[in-house]
Amino acid sequence: MAWTFAQPLALLLLLLLPAAVALGWPRLRYLPPARRGLVLGLRLGSLALIILALAAPALRRPDDGQAVVYIVDVSASVPVETQAQAFEWVRRADALRHPHDQSALVVVAERAAVVRPLQAAPLALPTGAERAAWWPAGEGTNLQEALRLALALLPPGGPRRIVLLSDGWETIGRVDAELLATQAAGVQIAVQPLAAAPPTPVLVEALETPAYVREREPFDASVLIYSTAPTQATLRLGIDGAPAIEQPVALERGRTRIPLTTSLPTTGPHRLTAEVQAEEARAEQTQAVVVKPPARVLVLEDRADEARPLAEALREAGLDVDVRRPAATTRPLDLAQLRAYDGVVLDNVAATTLTLDQLRALETYVHNLGRGLTVVGGNTSYALGGYGNSLLEQMLPVSAEPPYQQERASLALVLVIDRSGSMSLRTDNVSKMAMAREAALLATEALRPDDQLGVLAFDIRNDWIVPLAPIRANGGLQAVQRAIQSIEADGGTDIYPALARAYEAIVGSQARFKHIILLSDGQSWGGAYDQLLEQMRANGVTLSTIGVGQDIDAQLMSALARGGLGRYYFTDRVREIPRIMLRETNVVTRPVAMEGRVLPRVAAASPLLRDLAPAELPALGGYVVTTPKATAELALQSERGDPLLASWQYGLGRVVAWTADAGPQWSAEWLGWPRFSQFWSQVVRWTLAPPEQGDLQVLLRPQPPRGPAAGPAPRGPAVVVRVDALREDGTFLDDAPTEAQIRAPSGHAARLPLPQTAPGRYEASFLADQPGLYQVEIVQQRAGSTRHEQAALVVPADPERAHVGANEPLLARLAHETGGRLLTEPTRDLVLPDAARAPAAPDSAERWQPIGSWLVALALLLFVLDVAARRLRWPWW
Repeated sequence: MAWTFAQPLALLLLLLLPAAVALGWPRLRYLPPARRGLVLGLRLGSLALIILALAAPALRRPDDGQAVVYIVDVSASVPVETQAQAFEWVRRADALRHPHDQSALVVVAERAAVVRPLQAAPLALPTGAERAAWWPAGEGTNLQEALRLALALLPPGGPRRIVLLSDGWETIGRVDAELLATQAAGVQIAVQPLAAAPPTPVLVEALETPAYVREREPFDASVLIYSTAPTQATLRLGIDGAPAIEQPVALERGRTRIPLTTSLPTTGPHRLTAEVQAEEARAEQTQAVVVKPPARVLVLEDRADEARPLAEALREAGLDVDVRRPAATTRPLDLAQLRAYDGVVLDNVAATTLTLDQLRALETYVHNLGRGLTVVGGNTSYALGGYGNSLLEQMLPVSAEPPYQQERASLALVLVIDRSGSMSLRTDNVSKMAMAREAALLATEALRPDDQLGVLAFDIRNDWIVPLAPIRANGGLQAVQRAIQSIEADGGTDIYPALARAYEAIVGSQARFKHIILLSDGQSWGGAYDQLLEQMRANGVTLSTIGVGQDIDAQLMSALARGGLGRYYFTDRVREIPRIMLRETNVVTRPVAMEGRVLPRVAAASPLLRDLAPAELPALGGYVVTTPKATAELALQSERGDPLLASWQYGLGRVVAWTADAGPQWSAEWLGWPRFSQFWSQVVRWTLAPPEQGDLQVLLRPQPPRGPAAGPAPRGPAVVVRVDALREDGTFLDDAPTEAQIRAPSGHAARLPLPQTAPGRYEASFLADQPGLYQVEIVQQRAGSTRHEQAALVVPADPERAHVGANEPLLARLAHETGGRLLTEPTRDLVLPDAARAPAAPDSAERWQPIGSWLVALALLLFVLDVAARRLRWPWW
């Protein structure tokens, strides 16, 4: 017989036994020598047995007997004939047992019951009369309770298996909640699938809908129908008892999935019912949907009414739209204001319009809060809007840097440079004027010899330092740069006459692109800027501005850039002037706007283009050239392969980039397209945050009803109400009074306090003893305010007969995650396969029988004999 010790180092304590003899012998000197030897022997034996028990000894079992618990599903979904076949399967499997095997039988419906505990004797299966007495009462399938009961029946060690015969359609509890305990115990689950029979020739197995949708927002639903034979049927979708959709459907033998698209007009919980009618057969399924208010979308524009077509299209689609400018005078846009919106749309907004703080707020809004961002192009977007190397470009699925191209159109550029006395002031040992001259020199180096360049310096007067002409006509690059280096600061500041003079010079140019860059550090007198800017726009002249220092008239400079369809830059660091000027020059010298008739092409299937045929997409008049990023999903592209519509996931949020505009310049045909509103609503809605609150999430889950272990279970399932609450910074919200206000299908209302059960989690349960729609409103108090969230659950009248066949995904998961397998024939090797056992060490509990407890009991017996030998007087002793 083989031995093993789990703690062999404990055997070293046996070396102390001689010391015990040396200490004990003198203390027993009052006893006769024979009794003294017996007492010492008993004491040494007792100590030795305790030491051996500490070493955790085990004996190898003389056989490979296994413990098996059979679980048979006898719920209403399994036909009586199938149940009889399942018991015959168990009988044949148990007949293959080895002499040392043990088996038990558990049956399960709404409750689990032990028909026979674990025994070595062969199973005696119950007769029909006995089944009526032993079977659990009530409707439902509670596989979770059955698995828990089977684990309790199995011994703590040795080969142990559970064989489950079920259709897998559980209606109470969640069997996967017991998987962790099963895996920890080292128990495998073998599964024999049973088939649930349909109660009628047609059956609506599932009505699949989102749990939350928004008011008037189209959403996808699907109806899963089972038919015993091919047939024609009528499918009806009802909303709160009122008909909404009716359509004929062709059903195949088996399962047919019918997709539907619908919307709900009012907020609150709604009951959707799918009904199928085929000849004399009729079946239905009900689902609950909670409708939230329309999504709030913030549309940002640089120029008044520029985003009107887009905003009207979104409002027509049912979105709640606010339009504003990023630099509102009342309160600049910040994260606190952004939190009130589900998504943001930038319509032809230059990156330079947004401050660095606003860009950081927008990045946090998308990346951390999971909100949506849609960027619409135009002549002040992407590279034309200074997106390059900005935080805004980091969020986009496209890069504002266009692919390198050798050719570009001709350019006329006028630099209007402030030379007032304040430009001579020095900061960090350098003057603004010196940096302005260096900036102008860098700009000349980015131009080609045939590009036209003019440099106009102004104070209260203005003078042409370099007349507007091709660089080679002004004596070449070196001559132009020497003239620029001669600019000196002196006098006051008068912007309008200089700007008007620059326009008068450039408007007559035949160059394809005509651009003015204004650099100033101060405030100016007034002028007819609106009329001048209108003339610029009408004649294709664009204007960008660079403000330097704290004294700049930021409102004027930004307004000039917006009206001039250019970019506004601001810096109070003098040494930044050359970098900003070079960046702006690079924007205007790159061929980033592609104009002409552009036919969009579908690059890949995308939810952004759902229900839109490629052939019906109107032509565009132009777009801004960009480069797609590696992980971007390209939906539309031009004939050249440039991105038109791209999307990606950015942190927790989603971002879409549209490189054309949404107005009459490039999208004139789109404005008259009947599906213009649908297209933009799909694009924007794809980016939006989910309807449910991310910081107050509600889960309703049926579980086994609470009741006595014996006797009938309560009618209907218990529904767990779980609330997970977070603060705005993402940390758990604790100690917040929370309750659920429950309205039953009968209209009865009740309040259910939700105690905190974990960090940020509040949980309780109620008994759903009526079929129908249960409405639950969560009310939570926090920091002087109250938060509300809604949820809904439909308790079906007959959940047991809602499915056919077997729930093979669930059954396969139970077998796979515990090391078991799906069975067919009841052979012993299939039921309890040695090859499928988890790898075990030679001294594992599956092969060795611990005997430590027996040794301790024997040691106690020897101790009692030791006491008796010392205390009792015997006549012969």
